[in-house]
Amino acid sequence: MAELIEFLPLTRDGRVSAREADFTAIDVKTTGLRTGRVVELGVVRVRADGTVRGELATLVSPGYPLPPGPHRISGDELAGAPSFGDVLGPLLDLCRGAVLVAHDLPLTSGFLAAEIARLGGRLPVLPGVSTMRAAQEVVRLPNYRLGTIARALGIGDYPPYLASASAQVCARVVTTLIGVHGLGFTALPRFPELPRFAPGGRIVRRPDVPVVENGWMSGVVDRVVAEPSDPTVAQAYLDLLAESVGDQHLSEAEVWALAGLAADAGMTELDVRRIHESFVSALRSVAAADGVVTAAEHGELRQVAAALGVPEVVAGLRPTANGRATRVLVLGTTAAADRLRARVLDEGVQLAKKLTASVTHLAYDDGVPTGEPRLARAAELGAEVVPVGEATVALGFETGVSVAARGSAGEPVWPVAEPAEMARPREEMRWQNETGPPESTPWQGPTQPEESTPRQEQTRPQKPTWWQEETRPEEPARPEESPRSREEAQRQEETRPEVPTRRQEETRQFAPVAVPAPRVEPVISDVAMTAAQPVDPPPAGLAAAPSRDAAKVASTVAARFMIGIGLMLMFVTVLAMFGGAGVGAGIPLAVIGVGLVIGGWLVGEKSQRPPEGA
Repeated sequence: MAELIEFLPLTRDGRVSAREADFTAIDVKTTGLRTGRVVELGVVRVRADGTVRGELATLVSPGYPLPPGPHRISGDELAGAPSFGDVLGPLLDLCRGAVLVAHDLPLTSGFLAAEIARLGGRLPVLPGVSTMRAAQEVVRLPNYRLGTIARALGIGDYPPYLASASAQVCARVVTTLIGVHGLGFTALPRFPELPRFAPGGRIVRRPDVPVVENGWMSGVVDRVVAEPSDPTVAQAYLDLLAESVGDQHLSEAEVWALAGLAADAGMTELDVRRIHESFVSALRSVAAADGVVTAAEHGELRQVAAALGVPEVVAGLRPTANGRATRVLVLGTTAAADRLRARVLDEGVQLAKKLTASVTHLAYDDGVPTGEPRLARAAELGAEVVPVGEATVALGFETGVSVAARGSAGEPVWPVAEPAEMARPREEMRWQNETGPPESTPWQGPTQPEESTPRQEQTRPQKPTWWQEETRPEEPARPEESPRSREEAQRQEETRPEVPTRRQEETRQFAPVAVPAPRVEPVISDVAMTAAQPVDPPPAGLAAAPSRDAAKVASTVAARFMIGIGLMLMFVTVLAMFGGAGVGAGIPLAVIGVGLVIGGWLVGEKSQRPPEGA
């Protein structure tokens, strides 16, 4: 299957500003885990500052009766829904001149490419950004599901089973990563010419549902440690299972629907049961990590375990008699506030969404006014109120010495030594085209941080993954040491150079970014898509680059033609001279033939060279 979306890295070190780009976020709901038909399409086009430029949300008929699934779409809802071919035109209108955005970019690209291939068509490769990959540049999280990333960036809850809601969250994630954390492209996006198709059929949008704040179980799912996403069917099943459990809507019908998807994808009953056991074990470990399990929390765990057919996993768990779990509420929209929310989740601590009596700590960034009523109210409720820069010490994540070594300017957590080539000042690149730079001044990129003394971090036990239970090897008994030997060991420890921990080795250096403009929260509004909606042309700096493929093919054909004519002339000259023709007539033809061969070779060699600046 032809590739549809080409991955375009969005990184801290990207030299091409992304602040002038348009982004088209796409989410699809399908009938399968890795293969299947698209049954709902959600698309929203935004500027980098969050301004919404267009939207498309519709159910899509697969052409056959729809089996039940976690998408919660019934067959009756698909009555009168357009086919994928009917909505391809409006979809391409929103993608023209924009960078595509999807959470799991290869997965979304595969489903869209399969639908286009069924129509007998083929589209040029489009540039695309993965929010799953981009988020790993700025925050460390226990898992990188879209809901967990949204929680860390302060975006809030949303119904994950709706394609339109998921697309809107993807759009807000990418604009936050660019506007607040200063990510940029590693290369200039190239936008091919896209065909235009007239829309067919009517748009059938699922009704929007009120956002219901997810409960305690959602926070537990966000803190479950997951291995990096891979293209296996098991990972896709696990992601859907986490979404279903997180929004507290795990009915018996939904469990059977998930099992049907697993069976269609080739998973055995034993494979599914192992995933359920490992997942519930991880939920239990996270829930009991703070030493407090209330009766309500215990009931939710038992309900999930029973629904998944593994009640024995939580059989030995009992509610605690007393105690108060640590719950942290972070106020603010700065990069430092986002990193603190991510740190709280990664440490396995509960992240609160609003101020209640159960909140033990409230952290606020520099953007929160001193007269914010929640600050005084939190103090009245007995919560510890601290600035974001002091929260890691107040929560016991770090010591005061390590914070002083890092500074309090909101620098990222887990710094390691930056490579020499990254420490040099970078030459910032700007958007370029034939007509010159755009009217607005491009962002100059993040400033390089000053070197600081690496902090010493308290190492924590490795947390269990989704499919692995936590195992702790027994430590061998240590022989008793004399006071003198202990003093000598302490002096050696103090003079020994710091060895980075495993966690530090795995984590990249995060460079602080320039103070961004205030985040503009987009107001999502419906845009009628009953006919093809014109979208404003991209800014001058985003003009579509001319395609090099056609010129390359033409040069190759011309080179081969010249070489063929030259060889033919040389062959005719040799035959003529053997036939008795004079040398005077043969030499000019031979010279012309050799010239054509050499010229064709030079033209072909030039066409294979990469263009300058590519």
